[in-house]
Amino acid sequence: MSSQPIAFYRTKVAVAIVAACALGFALFQNCAKVAATDLNNSDPQAIKENIPPEVEDLIKNCADAKATGRISVLKTQVNFTNNEKCQWGINDNWEGNVQNRLSARKERYVSAVIPADAVVCNVKMDNFQEQVFKYDDNIFLTLNDFILASTANYSEHLQSQNGFYKYDWIRLRDNMKDKRDLNDPSDSLPEKQYCAGKADGLSDCLFPQTQATGRILLSFNERVIQNVLGMTNPQQVKVGMITTGDNDDASDCQSSPINLNLDIEYYRK
Repeated sequence: MSSQPIAFYRTKVAVAIVAACALGFALFQNCAKVAATDLNNSDPQAIKENIPPEVEDLIKNCADAKATGRISVLKTQVNFTNNEKCQWGINDNWEGNVQNRLSARKERYVSAVIPADAVVCNVKMDNFQEQVFKYDDNIFLTLNDFILASTANYSEHLQSQNGFYKYDWIRLRDNMKDKRDLNDPSDSLPEKQYCAGKADGLSDCLFPQTQATGRILLSFNERVIQNVLGMTNPQQVKVGMITTGDNDDASDCQSSPINLNLDIEYYRK
């Protein structure tokens, strides 16, 4: 259930907020009152170890743009308001008749509109502190189809690319068809949730447990974002929210509406 490390980055960023929150869900509301750690002010040291050239180029070009004052910031918002139930037996979903089987999902994607000649260097997400959130059974947050965070750790069932995991419903569904769905409340305890880059001190993630109401804390260092953008498309910002279900037609594949404020840092080619 432990998240996989990003082998080529290390940092001394303190993660006291999430560590304290991991002591138990009872502390969650108090933790939610604390501002998210600003991991973008950390100073990760890049270890040149199998870094894809497109990622290395993006990191270098973004650093040059920042040093020469060419970084612009686009402020926008993505809204996830569609709260439909699972579509059992449709669109590659199983029929919802097996308890604890990863049977169905509801995928929602929003793409930010950015200038045609923009190269994105970072995407900061905010507004989590202002929202009370609930979901059933589990949830994934993705950027350009790579998983930034999930409420249970499915990484062993997915393919790794450069230390990150690409969301793949068919692989998840088929690999877990005879296994537990990881939708028990204990599977979504803070210490069991997946957070890209957390093992290297590059991110903080915290969701409420499944089927419970609470607040969200997410913060990613720009190196996490740059790796995803470099492996996909630094001229695209597609944010995804995927909810899953097993067999409960009343609430599975559903979540509370959520509005994310995005600060998209970019330079023009």
